[in-house]
Amino acid sequence: NAAPIRALDWTRKAGAVPAGVERLVVDAPANLDGGEIEDLLDEADRVVVPVQPSLFDQAGTERFLNKLGKQKSVRKGRKEVVLVLNRLRPRARATARLENHARSLELPVAARLADRAIYEELAAQGLAVFDLAGARTAPARAEWAQLVDLLDRSA
Repeated sequence: NAAPIRALDWTRKAGAVPAGVERLVVDAPANLDGGEIEDLLDEADRVVVPVQPSLFDQAGTERFLNKLGKQKSVRKGRKEVVLVLNRLRPRARATARLENHARSLELPVAARLADRAIYEELAAQGLAVFDLAGARTAPARAEWAQLVDLLDRSA
């Protein structure tokens, strides 16, 4: 059985992590201001920044990383920042451009995730690739392994 997913309202300053929560993943927009970023960094062990093979997404990611880099905990190396290259298509020029862009950012790439139809199919059922064993989801699970290992490590 999948662990329950609970929503938290981070728009209020009282958005503390509830007791008993073992893992907290915050999906935040890239247009956060410095104060909002700092509030989330106070709760974070590390920052995972997904980026897609789109010039618009890459530009937005760069703006976010510039704001993130101004935060003291990131500047001083106390908060790890990693990239996840997402929705990749093998041999596509956009994928090659994203790989080059990621190298220019000089951040570790924690995962490279292919653009797979299985994600949409499973999401429609409220599932993820780890909820369905077997050969059909094995390639996607393998792509996620490095990121899952990173998240399982203590900061």
